[in-house]
Amino acid sequence: MAVRLTEFPAAVTGRLFSTAGLIVLFLVLGVLPPGIAAPASYSASNETGNFWDRPNPDGTSISGLGPVQYHVQPFVVSVSGLYDITSSQDYDGYLYFYEFSFDPLDQPVNLLGINDDKGNRFHFNGDGEANCSPGTGARNSELCGVSLTGGRQYILVTTAFSRFQTGNFSNVIEDHAGGAQISLSEVPPDIVESGVSHIDATTASFEGVVNPSGSSIVVRFEYGESGNFGSLTPAQSIDSGSGVSVTHPVSSLACGTRYHYRLRMESPFGVIYGAAQEFTTASCKNMESILSILILLINDE
Repeated sequence: MAVRLTEFPAAVTGRLFSTAGLIVLFLVLGVLPPGIAAPASYSASNETGNFWDRPNPDGTSISGLGPVQYHVQPFVVSVSGLYDITSSQDYDGYLYFYEFSFDPLDQPVNLLGINDDKGNRFHFNGDGEANCSPGTGARNSELCGVSLTGGRQYILVTTAFSRFQTGNFSNVIEDHAGGAQISLSEVPPDIVESGVSHIDATTASFEGVVNPSGSSIVVRFEYGESGNFGSLTPAQSIDSGSGVSVTHPVSSLACGTRYHYRLRMESPFGVIYGAAQEFTTASCKNMESILSILILLINDE
């Protein structure tokens, strides 16, 4: 059977090919023209993330199951409306949703919603829906029918139910009506690890590894004899690189004393903190023994 091709006027044909050409061009460039919706999706891991004490489902009290590691992803939507946010993890994950900004030390501020497992909805912004899709269980989190404002920054925090829960995850953000563009913003810098070495009676060396993620950052260590710290090492500026090592030796410590410390990173995204940790300097007896040996050596001369 012969198929008859419909003949369009030249003006219409030109418009059709122009539109198709623009769409192809947008796809090649990796962007979408206005009116063409596409979910925003990304995959990452919380294994190298910073630590925080996550809030409970009430959004105000703090869980005692941490500290846990987390991943931060800012994003902006072009159109106000209802959106679904879903997450699939290969560990027991937890989803937190903020607007404007996120401070891991002031967890309730700007918090819009929380979800642990599918079907358990702890959603504070708008009525939303009970479920984005059928099914419940650990390793899946969702926030459905979330009312978002076009042009406003939101922050999706993917973390864990309890300490030592780490792994990979995939998140999807999509709108109900279609036509919205969802832009994933730059990822904030993160602290890979921190620790302390060369511990003596009065000295120690703080060490850490950070990822600037394209931002200019300033790294310091906070330390002190209480959880309030109180002392800061000198600032170290870092402008580029990945997995950058930092070292800050300290002296004039008290012997036989327990110290609290954490890595502090100042960035355009705010101040980011590593996990609070502790170490104890060598005993004063060891120091006295060393002094006694030195005195003997001096007298022998």
